[in-house]
Amino acid sequence: MRKRILEKCCRYKEIGNSFWELEDDCTLKDGVDIDILYRNIEDFSQIICFVVEEHTAYLPSYDTQIRKAIARKDAVSVNHRTAAFLESYVDIIVALNKLTHPGEKRMVQYAAEKAEILPDNFEDNLKKLLENLFTNSDKAVQIFEEMTAALEKVIKCSDMS
Repeated sequence: MRKRILEKCCRYKEIGNSFWELEDDCTLKDGVDIDILYRNIEDFSQIICFVVEEHTAYLPSYDTQIRKAIARKDAVSVNHRTAAFLESYVDIIVALNKLTHPGEKRMVQYAAEKAEILPDNFEDNLKKLLENLFTNSDKAVQIFEEMTAALEKVIKCSDMS
């Protein structure tokens, strides 16, 4: 059924890719590439509380990994772990708001415009984090902590079941 629908508007189709997760990757007739991901929003809501716990406090958590990378002055690792943190951060916000996921493009703009539930200082904290990540490590760690605390504040785990 997906193939029949996409044949009408796409010149190229890869139906049922599962390299990352179940998705259809296509090129529209006007040349625009699209990715359609198939997710069960209820599944994401049920794991939000668990994912938030992985953001902080445990050895493999983002904050611990980022602190270690900053301490050893490993810029590549800082960049990599920060990107993973931000990806998860936005994933949680999108799931919490039961929105479709924007993919990797314009995530902050999308969340700011569409999400009714956002952590305090959402855009400002992201801006400050990126401004300080490689220039002021103490400030960056402080912002990570603020972002995680603000995210935890908006999540009501008992309401997610």
